[in-house]
Parts: sequence; C-alpha cells; structure tokens
Amino acid sequence: ENIGGGIILAGPAEVGKTTASNRLPPPWRSLSDDTTLVVRDKQGQYMAHRLQALHSVEAISEDCAHGSLDARFICVESEHSAMAAVIGASSGGARAFTATSGQGLAYMHELLHWASGARLPIVIADVNRALGPGWNIWLDQTDSLSQRDTGWIQLYCEDSQDALDTTLIAYRLAESVNLPVMVVLDAFFLSHTYEPVDIPDQETVNAFLPPLSPRFQLDTANPADFNQFVAPQAYMEMRYNIQTAMQQVGENYNHIAQDFKTIFGRN
Repeated sequence: ENIGGGIILAGPAEVGKTTASNRLPPPWRSLSDDTTLVVRDKQGQYMAHRLQALHSVEAISEDCAHGSLDARFICVESEHSAMAAVIGASSGGARAFTATSGQGLAYMHELLHWASGARLPIVIADVNRALGPGWNIWLDQTDSLSQRDTGWIQLYCEDSQDALDTTLIAYRLAESVNLPVMVVLDAFFLSHTYEPVDIPDQETVNAFLPPLSPRFQLDTANPADFNQFVAPQAYMEMRYNIQTAMQQVGENYNHIAQDFKTIFGRN
C-alpha cells in the first residue's frame, strides 16, 4: 500500500510473495500476508480488504497508526480492562464494540453487570468456545450461557453473513432499550472458516444506523452524577426497569429486522 493505492501479489504458496512485498522501499508497506478480499464499489474502483484471522488486532492497530482508520487504538492488558474501556467510551456517548471468547468472556463477568446496570448500549462479539480444562478452540456455549443473568441481550448467529448483519441490528436494538447486546457466533465453524459475505456500503449502513444520539452521557458542559450509591428501594427500581426494557426486546427486534429487510433486501 502507498497513500491509498496498492498492488496485490497473488499466487500459490512458497513462490516469494511475502519476500517480494517486504523488499519494497518506503513509503510502500505490506498490509497483509494472508487472504485478501477485493470488491468493486459503485464508482467502479477496486477496494482491497485484508482478512487476517490470526492477526486482526495488529492489522487494526496499524490502520489506526497510519490514519487509514479514523479511530483510537487502546492496548489493554486483559478482557476485564477491554470491557472497562468500552464502558468508558459508551459512557462518553460513543458507539463501542469489543470481542472475546471463552475464558475471556468469563474474565469480563464483573463488568458485564456494570455495563447493563449502567444501561449502556455496548455491542460485543462472543465467539463461543468451550471453557477449559480441557483447553480447545471448538464450539461450546458454556461461556455465553453462563452470562445469562448479567442483563445482556444475546443474539445467536447461524453463519458469517448473519454475524455481520446481526452486528448492525445489535446497535439499533441496544440503543432502542439502552441495554448491551452480545452477538454470539460458533467457534471454529465460523471463526476458523471462510465464506462469501455481502458487505454493504457506508451510505446504506448510515441509512439503517443513523448517528448515535444517547439519552444520557458524560458531558463536562452538562455535569451530572452517574452510577452512584443507592438505597435498596431505588436499586430494585433500577432492576425492575432493566427487566421492563428486556421484555421490549422481542417486539423491538421484529421492527428493526423489518427495517433491515427493507433497506438491505435480506432477512
């Protein structure tokens, strides 16, 4: 890649693609040493998207560092800290997302309660993985099912297209009831395989998911107290309000899914 343009070296394994790309002088830089998705946009231009299943974090950090992704990359030391970071982002009025799997979700457990109790519309992807021991990368839903009572909506996906579509739906759903949503997909069967997906353009996504207008957020121009100590009566009212919001999820989801079908042309 060089200032938004690029060259893709395609060929079988062991023919020197990696060696050749790494020898290109600056400002050229190698973006992907794995599978690359190439799509054609509405203007007839070809866009290359790297698919690095085992190095996605490094790829995102490089995109942020070079300015190709308008975002701030926060390097945290654990899943517990990752959830704390997105809680802070969501509290400040930003759309926030993270992902985890298996033991990582279990490590987040304390702050999953905080996210739902604070009524933050966070979205997380959980790749279902069996909890160890024995350690493995295959499917078991123990990790997500053990978080059933944390106050998170859980949406289970069938395939890769469903995972992409459900992530978009999850934000609309979370923001409609001010509760966090967990998008759950199968380990190995989805996380370690490839299949074609339809990636919508940004304009279509914006039509379905308009800019966030949070009901409440941290704002120095409008200071307020959040997540304070409460007496038992107020605490139970908070829990009741969460349950009332959860009971609205089914109907809200049906309306949002219908809007999704109208805009994207698929269920």
